[in-house]
Amino acid sequence: MSQLLKSRSRNSAFTLVELLIVIAIIGILASLATVGVMKALEKGKMVAARTEISQLEAAIAAAKQKYGLDQLPQSLVLYDNILQWEAQSGNAAFSTIFDPTKFPLQIRDNSTFTLDQKKLIVADSLNLMKKIFGRDFLKDADLSSNTKRVKWAANAFIDTPVFLTSDQAVWFLLGGVLDTTGKFSGFPGYAKEPTKTLSGIDATKPILPFLDFDAARMKIGTNGFAAYCDPYNTPYAYFSSKYNYCDYSNNITGFGMGYLGRFTFEGQIVRPFFNTYTGGNIPTNWSQFKFLNPRSFQIISAGPDKIFGTNDTGLLPYVPNSGSYIIGGVGYDDLANFSSTQLGKKDE
Repeated sequence: MSQLLKSRSRNSAFTLVELLIVIAIIGILASLATVGVMKALEKGKMVAARTEISQLEAAIAAAKQKYGLDQLPQSLVLYDNILQWEAQSGNAAFSTIFDPTKFPLQIRDNSTFTLDQKKLIVADSLNLMKKIFGRDFLKDADLSSNTKRVKWAANAFIDTPVFLTSDQAVWFLLGGVLDTTGKFSGFPGYAKEPTKTLSGIDATKPILPFLDFDAARMKIGTNGFAAYCDPYNTPYAYFSSKYNYCDYSNNITGFGMGYLGRFTFEGQIVRPFFNTYTGGNIPTNWSQFKFLNPRSFQIISAGPDKIFGTNDTGLLPYVPNSGSYIIGGVGYDDLANFSSTQLGKKDE
């Protein structure tokens, strides 16, 4: 009887092989569950990015209506005092203090722009700000000196003029001034000093942020201005079809290939998107390209891999499932408001 019980006890226990098999099965199930969870999380981020792009479109539409603009610019020049701003815009009344070294660095050192074009770029931004804030924009400034200065970002004066490109300009116009916590706080609405309410004078028409930007996804540049990042923590790109002398449905009016707005991210130049073109196999000028969203704008996310695809290397247009947009290519997972799916796939 005792021997029988011992035999049954030994037979009811797991052998080492059986334990290893069970552990292996548990490991496989855990890995499958992990993959499933990761895919679900990735899908969730993609849905979030797609939804946010739609929200950004709505915010841009609201800003255009508020500002009375057909389009928001893809680049913007800001000075911290009206005297220099007027002088660099080519205003004849301030020609005596014009200084070619006082252009923003990106314009000053760009040999593709003529001197008159550089002045036009500055004047374009100044006229835009006057349209947004009204005729009294910086009107009470002391034109005899540079003492009247504005704090456009992070509650601090900018010592040099700033050139905002497509990863910063539109978010500045949508969000306003960055406060000390790194959050957009809008514009107080006092035209004579648009970044604050003057002592004893209440703001009568405050301009609030057009979107509740997530402060955790603001990436502050070395110039003190913010790029707004997608759920993957990569700056969104924005390109306007018609602004800053750009007319992408035709060509880049008078500015050749030195178009405004493009920016550099992780050593890569991010440019607007074109698809088809006319003429021979290789386009010879920008008028042969067709800008995507030719009467509107483009918002682009670099997607999960955080790398923007390229679309005009050697003047080649963007084509889904081609070039850097092939399956597994860096641009395959990019998202944009001109496509209902990933840019590597044909639009659904």
